[in-house]
Amino acid sequence: MTDWKTQRIREALYPASVAVLGVSDAANNLGTQVVDALLTEGFPGPVFPVHPRLKELLGLRVYPRLEDIGRPIDLVICGLNAKLTTEVVIESCARIGVKGMVCLAGGFKEVGGEGLQYEKKLKEAADRNRIILFGPNILGVINNDRRLYATFWSFEKGNPPGPVSILSQSGGTACTMLNEFIDRHVGVNKWVCLGNRTNLEFSDMFRYFAEDEGTQVVAVFVEGIEDGRGFMEAARTLSKKKPVVLLKGARSESMSAIATSHTGTMGGAYRIFRDACRQYGILEVRNLKDMTTVCKVLAIAPRARGERVAVVTHTAGPSILALDTLIENGCPMAQTSEETRGRIKKIIGEHVPIVLSPNPIDLTGSGLFVDVYPRCVEAVLEDEGVDMVVPIYAIHRNFETSARALADLMRRQEKPIVVSIVASREEIREDERIMQEAGIPVFQAPEDAALAASYLARYHRYASQGEAHGRD
Repeated sequence: MTDWKTQRIREALYPASVAVLGVSDAANNLGTQVVDALLTEGFPGPVFPVHPRLKELLGLRVYPRLEDIGRPIDLVICGLNAKLTTEVVIESCARIGVKGMVCLAGGFKEVGGEGLQYEKKLKEAADRNRIILFGPNILGVINNDRRLYATFWSFEKGNPPGPVSILSQSGGTACTMLNEFIDRHVGVNKWVCLGNRTNLEFSDMFRYFAEDEGTQVVAVFVEGIEDGRGFMEAARTLSKKKPVVLLKGARSESMSAIATSHTGTMGGAYRIFRDACRQYGILEVRNLKDMTTVCKVLAIAPRARGERVAVVTHTAGPSILALDTLIENGCPMAQTSEETRGRIKKIIGEHVPIVLSPNPIDLTGSGLFVDVYPRCVEAVLEDEGVDMVVPIYAIHRNFETSARALADLMRRQEKPIVVSIVASREEIREDERIMQEAGIPVFQAPEDAALAASYLARYHRYASQGEAHGRD
């Protein structure tokens, strides 16, 4: 990526001012919805709607042309069709020194023929004038750090800035990911749809995210790429600094053709792509649910210093499911020492008839008590043969939960704790809030907690292998 692109991405994502083209007085007009989103979400800079005949929109003055605004414009959000975008808008942007453009419209290379020619001309003009293009054929861009909602899509207001940035070829998939993160209380920093990738590639954004202070985890959805080597090299550079969690669409040969009609790119041979992800330290997931799970644990928990996971429970069945998931994902089971198990036996009470295995550590009914369960988890965490712990507990109306005690424990030590709570979604909300504020990710299903822990272990393994092999 050339230096001008690095600078332009930053300027476009942190604009001082924004102009919106393609507005009208119709409430369902795309451009009008963009203006509404910018105002509703609190973009701090001036917003300039542009339309040849309108005088006012949502309380803002409307300008006939970009050139009539008379003030510097950093970012243009364009909802006009392919012909006008290519023949009029990009040249106007060049004349007034625009840094970046969010191009919402379709009708470019994904439709072939005339659309392909439009996109070639658009790229030539953008490159010549050093304008970075998000799109075309996208839902938009969000930067929560700047309260920039350059999109016509609506999301739940109040999504706080957080450490995860989303990068997606597909707008619909990007929407699903963002909504999942909001629902699971994982803050999103930046949300970038790439669409046709006219002059902005995955590799460009990877290099930008590597230096972006607000981004600590990168969630990627990709349908197809042309420059596989460039993609992987840039992803490896990023993954050495921050986790890259990737979901590949169009994995089957028959789906590659559908991907072509969607964003104009080929899916490619999935097996080669999968093997390259492993080689380059990219954390691949198989579906959007797992994407949310893995990004959540990487965003909330501290980094693991090893791979050995112990499960502490008072209900055996869920712990078996958790261990199955750990083993299936290549995560080694920790083996607690006799000394640790003896310590736990004293906490429970010598009179209690219980046999403790090295892993899982099943406390049976004793684990319901708040003066027992957290102390046992602490004993396991202090075992030198354990790198992280997955506590599994149930919520019962007659027993205080261990949420606050586990949160206090997390603040006193550095090994990851990943919790599974056996209860309804509504019942776990308060415990989830308490523990996640302390750095403990919380899940319902034991398999999800175990999968999360296995990816913490995998990221540790990739990082360790990179250091050992001296990868550049």
